[in-house]
Amino acid sequence: MSAIPILRRITTEYVDIEDRIRLCGESGPGQSMALWLSRRLLNRLVPHVCQWLEKDTPSTDHGSTSSSRLEALQGFAQQAAVAAMPALPPVHASAAGTTSWLVHSIDASKARGGIILTFKGPEAEEGRPMARLALSDELLRQWLNILHGQYRKGQWSMEVWPQWIGKGTTQTMDSPPQLLH
Repeated sequence: MSAIPILRRITTEYVDIEDRIRLCGESGPGQSMALWLSRRLLNRLVPHVCQWLEKDTPSTDHGSTSSSRLEALQGFAQQAAVAAMPALPPVHASAAGTTSWLVHSIDASKARGGIILTFKGPEAEEGRPMARLALSDELLRQWLNILHGQYRKGQWSMEVWPQWIGKGTTQTMDSPPQLLH
């Protein structure tokens, strides 16, 4: 079995004609892939990773903290992560040698200071396409902000998102797709 490619840089964008999110990833020079993410799958992932971020955000006191205070702390952490996002050129899915597949499941596991997402495609005779994406807490916040903006662009329901994600940090629907890494 070959090693699972590790995505080093990604571009996340909503594609209207597919009504899906396309995650274009680069695993090395000239090696890219397009992963298609459905709303249903993302609606399961988003609350899960947001809860991890909420648990990992340190509070300033060790007693019980009110929900409004915790939400404010999350909002500040989110704004700081978004402010630190560098502008990078997009990863293009149209390059020769780009593989493209629909993600059927995502395994999320905690790692030191972040998370590892393993995207899994359909089972096939020649094996199952997979890719990994390791994100620090800050990069996860940046990606969630981009994903939140793409949900808005697709006019998808925002019910899965905590309030602290969109407070003054989301790109507008007319903004170009934002990049990560």
